Amino acid sequence: MSGICDGPFRRICRIGGAGLLVAPMVAARHLVRKPTDLPREQHFAETEHPIGIQIIASGPQEAYQAGMILNNSRYDFIELNAGCPSRRILAMGCGAALLPKPELIREILLAIKAGAPEIPLTLKIRLGYRHSNLTAVDLVRLLEGVPLLWITLHGRYADQPFTYPADWDAIKQVVDSSPFPIIGNGGITNPRDAKRMMAHSGTIAVMIGRGALGRPWVFGKNEEPGWEIKSGMMHKHWQMQLDEYPPNDAVIKFRKHLIWYSRGHNNACEIRRLVPSIKEPAQVEDLLEQLDVT
Repeated sequence: MSGICDGPFRRICRIGGAGLLVAPMVAARHLVRKPTDLPREQHFAETEHPIGIQIIASGPQEAYQAGMILNNSRYDFIELNAGCPSRRILAMGCGAALLPKPELIREILLAIKAGAPEIPLTLKIRLGYRHSNLTAVDLVRLLEGVPLLWITLHGRYADQPFTYPADWDAIKQVVDSSPFPIIGNGGITNPRDAKRMMAHSGTIAVMIGRGALGRPWVFGKNEEPGWEIKSGMMHKHWQMQLDEYPPNDAVIKFRKHLIWYSRGHNNACEIRRLVPSIKEPAQVEDLLEQLDVT
């Protein structure tokens, strides 16, 4: 989740119960061109371990070079993202564009591992490229022998919107065929759903992305926490934002979080109306106070 999953957001999710954290994906070609110029979102604090980094690659050569660069990093694992459906990423021949090319995925994974032999390797995929063409079963079988720690499987196809329900039955088919542990992903918005997905499909864990927007407490093992805990986490997140960025940048980057935090509140419409115009930290704090009294 580029532009969202920065250090403060990752750390508030860790406080909320997230076991593993992942920095936003970066293109292998960017790493190769500018190996010492990682975007700030990829920088992390010691408290964020264990944390991995997602990379996208269109071929084994750039993947190998990126692996060599990351081999000297402090990341705990590298994840090849072969599931991102963004048009921009597809146009690069990366992300979900790799799904119809399982042999190329294998080559890229082996190249990353050759370049970064000291760092564990993982993979993120979708059920397939086009709806109802479940290719992930054959893909995971083809990858047997590749030194993967796990595969994260998003339960939708690349041509399906995020509003489409994740297919837990299809995830189970992949789990039953896979030589690797599978982490389930897609549509999880509460601990109850996480437990249900794991029980239904046999995944070893779940990965939550969009379900954590405005809900960093979603990673807890129990159901919805009380408002006092939620309010404390929102204020903590804002303080982390101020600690990470200059005040004006902190405000701009936190605007979207205010909108997500306001969902379901009585004055959510008014807060959404005000958010684009706020420029000062005091205005953020005023809106947080409004959330506290509703």
